[in-house]
Amino acid sequence: MEKVKYRKSLNDYEDVKRMQSYYFEQGEEKGFAKGEAKGKVEGRAEGRAEGRAEGRAEGATEAKRQMVLSMREKGFDIKFISEITGLNEEEVQNISREH
Repeated sequence: MEKVKYRKSLNDYEDVKRMQSYYFEQGEEKGFAKGEAKGKVEGRAEGRAEGRAEGRAEGATEAKRQMVLSMREKGFDIKFISEITGLNEEEVQNISREH
């Protein structure tokens, strides 16, 4: 009778260990999937933010370029354009030459 109780107890213990292992694996898989999804979302958001910042910088550069060209067409001198745009005189000259 004691052997039967012992074997049942041992079987119960092994069942509990298998269930723990199974649930641990399930939790690990869910956690991994959740972490992967969160990482993708954060990566996309970071990529969008970087893209927007890059686009703004390019837009600002293009706006200054257009301003230089417009001011040169109206006869403003390079030194004055440099002071207004914040570009150095060489940059203003290079933009003027491109056009």
